[in-house]
Amino acid sequence: MLSVDDYFTDADSGEYKFEFDKNHLAYKQCQERTREAMSREEEKIFLDNTFTMDWEMEPYFKLAAEFAYRVHVLTVENYHGGKNAHGIPDEHIRKMAGKYRVKLY
Repeated sequence: MLSVDDYFTDADSGEYKFEFDKNHLAYKQCQERTREAMSREEEKIFLDNTFTMDWEMEPYFKLAAEFAYRVHVLTVENYHGGKNAHGIPDEHIRKMAGKYRVKLY
């Protein structure tokens, strides 16, 4: 199980502290860890990330093609009206939701 959130989570305390200006580093680390897991031929790899645009998933699809992994995408929606676990302001969540695009084939 890999996540961009891992970058912001203290390994010892489990405390989560998001820093927007380091978000690009978190995505880079997650992609590197995904590559490492694929190169070890892990049977199953789960990515727990918030993708609102297709281009955000593209690096993972490329890695999957390179290492011959099959990809399944699970979209989770907030039908229950719950709040995010990381204290991200509602305004930011609304902006993310406004960018969200789903392709149904």
